[in-house]
Amino acid sequence: MISRNSQNLTSHSRRINKQYASLVQVFRTYADNNVLQKLSIAVTGIVVQRRNHRNTCLHCKTAGPSSSTGFSASSGSDLEKAKEELRDLERERDVAVYEAESSARIAMKLTEMITLLENLALQKVKEGNELSAKEILIEKSATNEALSQNSAKAQKYYALAAKLAEKIGEKQRSVLVLLKNSGLASHPISPYPSSVAASKGSTSLGSSEHFSDDLRSRRLNEAPASRKAEYESSTGFGVPSWQTSLEDAKIRIRDAENASRQLSQSANLSAQESIEAARERIRQRSSHESLLQAAQSRLKRDADNSIQAAQERLRQQDQEVLAYVGRIMARYRNGENVTEDELEFAFQQMEKRFRS
Repeated sequence: MISRNSQNLTSHSRRINKQYASLVQVFRTYADNNVLQKLSIAVTGIVVQRRNHRNTCLHCKTAGPSSSTGFSASSGSDLEKAKEELRDLERERDVAVYEAESSARIAMKLTEMITLLENLALQKVKEGNELSAKEILIEKSATNEALSQNSAKAQKYYALAAKLAEKIGEKQRSVLVLLKNSGLASHPISPYPSSVAASKGSTSLGSSEHFSDDLRSRRLNEAPASRKAEYESSTGFGVPSWQTSLEDAKIRIRDAENASRQLSQSANLSAQESIEAARERIRQRSSHESLLQAAQSRLKRDADNSIQAAQERLRQQDQEVLAYVGRIMARYRNGENVTEDELEFAFQQMEKRFRS
């Protein structure tokens, strides 16, 4: 009886460990780091309670059959509903965080723009242009108002994100309770198939056979030359070596004379061609100098005209950009919606003109 109880307790502890692993794996995708720690602590408490229950069962004299917890349709629908509500809360939290970060970025750009306007106003005062300095200070006050509005908007969305985070934590705890009541079981992961390595004995055998075949073929190729030398030395019917050397020397001399004649002829032809080509280049250069001078003067005139046209276009573009920046700031003063890209562009243009 005691051995049967110990076996039942061992299998029961294994099921508890599997359920613990499955719960942690399910909630790893939903919870943040802090919430996941809270869930792990809660699940650990559940496991401790079940282990305490197991220890109390050791004192029982008889072990009754364990009742299996079934996954009913009502609990399944409640679990799916809770998961859907959790996903909705997470989507709302993501939207709130995005809006808060966007408002914070706009506030940073506005702060930099205010600093730039202050420096520009000081520069105008030093230059003696008080009218421009007053206009810049008016623009600075309007930018301060926009900054306060964006800061309030960012704080509002950050507070909303914090409240949603608390609701998400509560919803995750409720989902954890539903998962515990449903009695989900984890599926074991199947191991990877093992591969069998191929043996290399055939490779070494083939290499040794190839070496023996190569040695055999080399010996067969060297055999006829050695037998021929032995035959000529024994019979004396071969051609004398001095006669062979004399004929070879005559052939080399004739080849060298022919090569020298060909080289001299080609050198003469190349020299004549080089002289004629040099004369032709001199004539062409003298005729092209006047054309080059005319072309240079024409290119200079075209370059001057292009530079003037480019400068005029740049002035027009600069005026258009300044007008566009003025329209952006007017929209800000009127309380209209202005995007981050427009603010970034206006800030860059003002910074560029301040540095220049």
